Amino acid sequence: MFEAITKNVKYIYLDIEKYSQVRSVEAQVEIIKILNEIVKDAVQSFDQHDEDTIYLPTGDGICISLLNPNLPYDSHLQVSLKILEKIDEHNQNTLDEMRKFSIRIGINENVDNIVRDINGKMNVTGAGINIAQRIMGLADGNQILISQSVYETFKYREKYMKSFKHFLALVKHGVKLNVYQLITDYKGLSVETPIEFVANDIKDAPLNLFSAYYFAHAIKNKDFFLRLNRLTQDYHVAVALLYFLAIDSMGTALSTDMNPYMAKIYGKNRKTIEEQFDYYSSINYWVCSELSDFIEEKLKKHKKYFDKSSKYIFINKDGISKLKKEFIHVYEEFGFDSVEHFAGN
Repeated sequence: MFEAITKNVKYIYLDIEKYSQVRSVEAQVEIIKILNEIVKDAVQSFDQHDEDTIYLPTGDGICISLLNPNLPYDSHLQVSLKILEKIDEHNQNTLDEMRKFSIRIGINENVDNIVRDINGKMNVTGAGINIAQRIMGLADGNQILISQSVYETFKYREKYMKSFKHFLALVKHGVKLNVYQLITDYKGLSVETPIEFVANDIKDAPLNLFSAYYFAHAIKNKDFFLRLNRLTQDYHVAVALLYFLAIDSMGTALSTDMNPYMAKIYGKNRKTIEEQFDYYSSINYWVCSELSDFIEEKLKKHKKYFDKSSKYIFINKDGISKLKKEFIHVYEEFGFDSVEHFAGN
């Protein structure tokens, strides 16, 4: 009978945030190459040899499995911080926005099985790697989340006291997980609260008239935005265009004969959405980039109502329901018949 080989494995599960959404294929390939080099360099800087490391590529990321029992207790965390530091250095030295990137990191450790896959390469199976992936999925860009088992080791060390913030997460199959976010000051590390938990910590914010019109224009023009190339420039332009459409709709709705509204968007009632998009695409990249960052701050409290893969362009089904519930007159103004009509969102 085959007897499985078991080892105490330290996991670093990471993926590239919004890997394919706003980048060309060439940029995606180059980023994977850069990430692979950064990961290898970070692991080897801790005298971790290849025979004690299993790298599992996941398409848009990597699961790093550290098998050496003589590694320091916090080696998986230190390797993660080194990776973030090197990514930050890369981004600082890169002018092309498409080739800048951020990653999410989930850390766990567990006694799991070491097996050989169909290609004869070493692989790992077990609950440890699955939990690491689920923890990673709760993070935002450049954040590190660790499991309960890792935290139990860290919490008694002076080095890490008061370095973590606790969250209770509900993941696949209704499983509850205690996760802890690293909140120390370190180059490249984000300590903002993950949006997954922001939504749970605060009361659901109601829409205002601006956000209601932003939602409505995003829903109305969904098919047009789906045809765009998912590049950084196109993303910024789309957000800026939706902003001006919403501002003008709000201004028109609030205008009176004594206080008329002057449209701000290019080609109001004269240009198609395609022509308006092309116009804003011709504007300096950084103007649209800075404007989209400003707009995102205004919409951040409603982030859960946008499709996660698109950030602030496509409204999900819950967002459509929210618009209908809170601003029925805007919903009806745009001729939206029912939530079911948008089942594809």
